[in-house]
Amino acid sequence: MISSPSGSSGSFSSSQAVKTSFSADTDGVYVINLQANSSEGTGSANDTLTILVDSGLGYAPKELSFYSDVTSIMSTNCLSCHDNGGTGKGKIGGVPVWWVADNLQPSGIPTTTTDPAALGFYEQVRRRVNFEYVEDSLLLKKPSGKHHYGGNTAVNAGFDTSLPVGNIARYNDDMIVNWIAEGVVCGGTATQCPLK
Repeated sequence: MISSPSGSSGSFSSSQAVKTSFSADTDGVYVINLQANSSEGTGSANDTLTILVDSGLGYAPKELSFYSDVTSIMSTNCLSCHDNGGTGKGKIGGVPVWWVADNLQPSGIPTTTTDPAALGFYEQVRRRVNFEYVEDSLLLKKPSGKHHYGGNTAVNAGFDTSLPVGNIARYNDDMIVNWIAEGVVCGGTATQCPLK
């Protein structure tokens, strides 16, 4: 622990495990240093992580799932470009994914030349997640480095990543980052969630 709110006590479920959980008893910003060592003792790497603990958050990160939380963000914010049959950019080409929230997934995806594997909605989204560098996931950022909406966050609430973590204007982005960090839980039916 590098820094924490006054009077707080943050703790980890394990200091030696490949994956650990962080718990805190006080809201605020915690800065921690992580160190990974090779099993053969030949190398190590450090990274610093800033964690915002907010008990007033509208969701618990460990309870997020694709079909309960992420699809509602996508259906509200992504259909103008990623539609399939409307007037958005997905209709005229150039957008590789159509967000088709269909209860029959994966068989409900339209078979087209731009959808070679006819993947289900969850599978398509999961393929656009970068588990090593979450913020660089194609779900959140275009290959150009700009955020979706052509980088125009002013007209779409919840995705302004220039603001500090916890700011309401980046709420949706933070929720998706937390969903990825918690393992991209599907939360749908067995047909919607064929991946383990």
